[in-house]
Amino acid sequence: MHEKLFVGGPWDGRRVSVKSGQKYVTVPKLVPRGVPYTCVIDLTVTVEKVHYIAREFGAEGVSFYVFAPSEWSPADIMTQLIEGYSKKLTAKDQR
Repeated sequence: MHEKLFVGGPWDGRRVSVKSGQKYVTVPKLVPRGVPYTCVIDLTVTVEKVHYIAREFGAEGVSFYVFAPSEWSPADIMTQLIEGYSKKLTAKDQR
């Protein structure tokens, strides 16, 4: 088992142990059914599946894997990684 970073979807920012060589993970995502016109929130939910795929990134002989929603491009993943890192820096600066 190896700990991998998940980017995007319901597991955004989590590090999860996955089997060596595992390329796909499917997780549930709870989705509200909707808000009626009375503006009372319907607390019942439906479950959708989010399919994560392992993506390899690397430079100068060093590579790493992250899991991201299967429909995301490498550019989407890098944008999310940079934005998430920036948010953590901002939170630390406000202490």
